[in-house]
Amino acid sequence: MKKSTTGVLLGGVFMLLFLGMFFYRTHKTLAPNLTPGTVASTTTTDLGNGVTVTGTAGAKVTIVPVSTSAKIPAPDLTHKVAYAATLPPEVVAILTTKIATAVASLQKNGTQGALWLQLAVDYKMAGDYKASEGVWVYLTKVSPTSPIAFQDLGDLYQNFVKDYPKSEANYLAALTLDPKNIDLYRNLYTLYKYQYKTNTTAAVDIVAKGLKANPGNPDLLLLQKQL
Repeated sequence: MKKSTTGVLLGGVFMLLFLGMFFYRTHKTLAPNLTPGTVASTTTTDLGNGVTVTGTAGAKVTIVPVSTSAKIPAPDLTHKVAYAATLPPEVVAILTTKIATAVASLQKNGTQGALWLQLAVDYKMAGDYKASEGVWVYLTKVSPTSPIAFQDLGDLYQNFVKDYPKSEANYLAALTLDPKNIDLYRNLYTLYKYQYKTNTTAAVDIVAKGLKANPGNPDLLLLQKQL
């Protein structure tokens, strides 16, 4: 019994360490300046809730909030985390400490974009998808030129919340900002082939779009062969 408990604890710790390293690798480029702005562009994607993304492939773009003059309200940092019932107590304890530390720091300085992202990841690991969604939606408004929060929302909606139209919209918004990101094309391919719009040419089209932006990419060529 003791070995089993120790194994669960070590597994939880290793999971948190792995996800922490993955978070750093994929999120270290978030723009630290959380001031919204606008630029001219040629295409528009409407994400709802008063948020649109405009731009062309390779262009510097931004998200335009409903009112750029009004201060965008931050997520409630007094939120009581809704932990998943299946989480081991040891993992809950680790996440509770991490979340409390992040919240305390953000209450002092709410412009720490990377820390907001980490908080969203910790909320998701806790199983509180609503809270993580709120943070990522907030970041799409206050750090509008970064594709990271859009990509994270796409993953949340695709693999956890199962809201496929929202997943597609956020992945496409991220692609507008970062057309060289192969992971986005791969995620959309999986979405289209197995979960959403499966009886259309969407999977074929997204791979073709990816190869146009990334000619000769071996990962995309492999997906094309699978189609």
